[in-house]
Amino acid sequence: MIDRNAVIGFVENRRVLIAVILSAVLVLLLLVLVLSLRSEGEAKKKTAAEAAARKSVAISPEELWLPPEPLPVPGIQFFRERHERWSAEEAKEWYTEPDGAVLEALRTAGTRLVDELLESVP
Repeated sequence: MIDRNAVIGFVENRRVLIAVILSAVLVLLLLVLVLSLRSEGEAKKKTAAEAAARKSVAISPEELWLPPEPLPVPGIQFFRERHERWSAEEAKEWYTEPDGAVLEALRTAGTRLVDELLESVP
């Protein structure tokens, strides 16, 4: 435990040193307080300047144009008319007959995938 008499003796013998240290700590704390208040004020000024710059660029609600409600639906074709018979021109436009080379390449690719799958089966 700490001896009370030793503490009292320490304080009485070193009063000037303790006063100087406490004064230095107090000055340091005051300096930190002043610097923090100053930097806070500068931060508020900077924030206010940034807010003013954003406000000068912003569009006011009176100037903002809004379309009428409800919004108009864009031209979407939900279905098409079915033809009982297609003309030769329409058939050429939408359908091309695959040639033998294309069918053979497709068959080879499919066969290769099936063979790889079957080879991987235990």
